[in-house]
Amino acid sequence: MADETETKRKMDAAILDIITDLQAGRAEQGLKKAGALVESYPDETEPQMVLALCERRAGKGAAAIKTLETLLEQTPKHGRAWQELGHCRRAIGSPDAAAYAYRQAVDANDYLVGSWQAIAAYEAWIGNQLGARMAGQEVSYLQGLPQQLVAIGNLLNDRRFEEAEALCREFLEAHPDSAEAKRLLAKMGVEFGRMEDAVRLLEQAVQDEPNNVRCGIDFVNLLSKLHRYEEAYKAAQTLAEHHPGHPNIEILIASQAAHLGRPEEAVRIYDALLPKLQAPTQLLNFRALALNTQGDQDGAVTSYRRAIASNPASGAAWWGLANLKTFRFPPEDITAMERQLSGELQDGDRTEIEFALGKALEDEKRFEASFAHYQAGNELASKRFRFDDEATRRNFEAVKDVFTDDFYRSRPEFGDADPAPIFIVGLQRSGSTLLEQILSAHSQVDGTQELKFVTALIRNLKNTIGPDEDDAYTKSMEAIDAEMAERLGQTYLKQLAPYRKSGRFFTDKLPDNFKHVGFIKLILPHAKIIDARRHPMACGFSCFKQLFSSGAEFSYSLEDMGAYYRLYDDLMSHFNEVLPGQILRVNNEDVIDDLEGEVRRILDFLGLEFEEACLNYHKQDRAVFTPSASQVRKPISRSGMEQWKNFDPWLGPLREALGDLV
Repeated sequence: MADETETKRKMDAAILDIITDLQAGRAEQGLKKAGALVESYPDETEPQMVLALCERRAGKGAAAIKTLETLLEQTPKHGRAWQELGHCRRAIGSPDAAAYAYRQAVDANDYLVGSWQAIAAYEAWIGNQLGARMAGQEVSYLQGLPQQLVAIGNLLNDRRFEEAEALCREFLEAHPDSAEAKRLLAKMGVEFGRMEDAVRLLEQAVQDEPNNVRCGIDFVNLLSKLHRYEEAYKAAQTLAEHHPGHPNIEILIASQAAHLGRPEEAVRIYDALLPKLQAPTQLLNFRALALNTQGDQDGAVTSYRRAIASNPASGAAWWGLANLKTFRFPPEDITAMERQLSGELQDGDRTEIEFALGKALEDEKRFEASFAHYQAGNELASKRFRFDDEATRRNFEAVKDVFTDDFYRSRPEFGDADPAPIFIVGLQRSGSTLLEQILSAHSQVDGTQELKFVTALIRNLKNTIGPDEDDAYTKSMEAIDAEMAERLGQTYLKQLAPYRKSGRFFTDKLPDNFKHVGFIKLILPHAKIIDARRHPMACGFSCFKQLFSSGAEFSYSLEDMGAYYRLYDDLMSHFNEVLPGQILRVNNEDVIDDLEGEVRRILDFLGLEFEEACLNYHKQDRAVFTPSASQVRKPISRSGMEQWKNFDPWLGPLREALGDLV
């Protein structure tokens, strides 16, 4: 530790020396020193930052941009790097690209006054008075804050958490009613996984300053992140009472309404907002998503088309069309996407268009070209979503070590006895949405959505031990006694209550819950578990060509995909051994080949009478929130069963990683 402190002291002193050169107008001298500093500290971000600053000051804008783009590949949420990139792009006469960088800067670190000022100026320049006014309000708010809080916000973005937390707590002692300090401490709580602490802090901040937009928006977003949509919806409405007509707050209300299964309300809000916005691309994409959720695919296509007309480089709109699954791109769309890829694009847009073009070319049966675009999209996505195979392996082994025969034998009467929950688990793209749609057609089963309440319960338990402890999971599970297990089961059921209707049973379809089967059966011993399976090659390739919003880091490499599938299969084999007869495996291929037979088998497992409605699942009028939304509204089809075979020549890494599972 002493060596690390001394190294940092030397690096900081060298950076200060370079800054002194810049302030004295000695940019070339500073540039030489900065180059040497980067060579001495190649893994540190600050030397790269100061190198880019020197390059810009020395008139080497292209070199500065290259330095910053390399830095942002390593740390994509580095706010000051995005801000400096904005300065560089503005200096070379690229105002649109500069504005994008400034928006990324404040998304990562909303304490960057310079970026807010630049955004305000840009919005005024393009004639967007609403956008300019809102950015100007952020500038005024930050300029009115104590400088200590702005400094803490910057420390937080630089991931200097210990310093930031110490200073923030010190500030709060002197200013116990500071809503902004509580907001900062809540942001740190989220970083450390202390979600409930963060919720309490933001709740206090909102009570202290009900009209504080930043605190209010953070509160709604955190509740939404925790899938507490009903609370988030109410909090957003309360915030709107203090700021009527605020577009960001209206969008928050709409998104929570959509999460609650009321997409028609979301669409009404979006339609009311559209005339007020000069740059409506993002809102049109949100609108399309809500329309597709409620089953209006034609409306979704029209909305995505409007978004593309507004901004032809909108990767979200192109991928949105592809992600409808049943939509097919005409030749002119393929040409348009190829034209976009041949020009300058932000990485996020490029990634989404690569995936969309892969889908378009697959539909055209141009499989080699299609795979090349899927591959390119995955390579870009893997820069943002990195998979740690060894960490995943260790985590799964810890689960197996805890949940053994002896563990359950010594806890025979634990948990809440309610048999209502039906957990549908597995890997993504394995047919879990189809199973949920089939079951929700039964008169006794409510279909909910993908909810993370089990994950949140486990995270809170680990935090009582210490999230950084290597054995926090083991200790937290072993510490659960009979009373706590029952209370945890009841907490889960209470959290799910707003998503239920009148059925005796309900589905919880979060694929990732396969990791938590052991915990689920401890706190809800009579819950039913359905393991949704699909041929490993079909599942693996389907994940590879799907651009997930988050949580599927393993899917952006064929090797990682195969390795993860093996870990999943091994863990489920373990649970089947220690919980014999309590998990029903359902193969997607069997459901497609013999729908009625598989439906009867599933309902027998659940103890439910057969109902014809389950065979007509596609006729339901319910919100579906997954990429399969359009597919499960159509009768069963074999069309997707063997699509992976069209790409077999390029799937060797997946096949090899899967090994004998193929």
